[in-house]
Amino acid sequence: MIKKLAYRQRRQMWVCICLLSFMVILLSGLELMWGNTFYSPWEVIQALVHQDNFAVVQLRLPRVLVGILCGFAFGIAGHSFQTMFRNPLASPDIMGVSSGAASFAVFGLLVLHKSGIVISILSVMGALFTSFLIYRFANNTDSKLTKMILVGLGMQAFLQALISYMILKAAPNDLSNAMRWLSGSLNHSSMDEVLRLLPIVILIGGILMWIQPHVQILKLSKEMAIPLGVNVKRIQMLVFVCAVILAAVAASTTGPIASVAFLSGPIAQKISRQNQNSLPIAGLVGSLIVLLADCISQNVLPIRYPVGVITGVLGAPYLIYTLLRLNKKGGRG
Repeated sequence: MIKKLAYRQRRQMWVCICLLSFMVILLSGLELMWGNTFYSPWEVIQALVHQDNFAVVQLRLPRVLVGILCGFAFGIAGHSFQTMFRNPLASPDIMGVSSGAASFAVFGLLVLHKSGIVISILSVMGALFTSFLIYRFANNTDSKLTKMILVGLGMQAFLQALISYMILKAAPNDLSNAMRWLSGSLNHSSMDEVLRLLPIVILIGGILMWIQPHVQILKLSKEMAIPLGVNVKRIQMLVFVCAVILAAVAASTTGPIASVAFLSGPIAQKISRQNQNSLPIAGLVGSLIVLLADCISQNVLPIRYPVGVITGVLGAPYLIYTLLRLNKKGGRG
């Protein structure tokens, strides 16, 4: 019976992965074809083979690949946070990690007047530093995971206020780059960014998938995990660090694309029907959300908004629904 259940779960997981992968490929192809100039599927294939079409190869292809990789990174980072903290509100963009990256990046853009790789390095440093502060402030409490969520929410509010202050004090000429970065955008994506993202997403994502069996045991209860040989503190720290690095690297490339990390985990859980191996599904859902939002913003709406604006609109109703649901549960308790 147990073997049949495990086989059914594996089959269900692979069916979900194949379907979502097909949808990602389909949307990617649509983005490569659709734009100011429409290219047929055959013309897109010819351009990719011969590398002779600037719009497809230099503009659309890097944009699609960066969207896939950053969406995947945000998706599994958010799912890892939510699984470890056992709370749907626990995601990098809710707990202040993305705001930490944004505050350092805005400081580099508006105060130091830097750009490019310097901003990417600063945003990663900001996310890691913010995560370290959250961990340290909550480290000396008995209910550390719950306290980390509360500290993260407070840190989020403080960093957003700091970002607003820097924007108000900035020169008008410097604001456009900062606002574009803050909104989360795939504009100006390049193959260099793809080459930087790919090994990090593969390595860190592989580590998170490798330790998923321990994480799932830990998700049930800490008391159950210890007798089964799970080093609770080590697993929690590893998950936290890996998820922060993924979110930081993705945010350093595109800016903090709103709600992707927050939405991917719950959608993956619904699709997989609480399958224990839903981490890769969450990553593919993240890629799908980013590509779909970018396709809408670039080709459907009359004004081309940054992709983060569309994902933010998608995530806001779900955030309200989650808060109401948690409040109702708390009231019943």
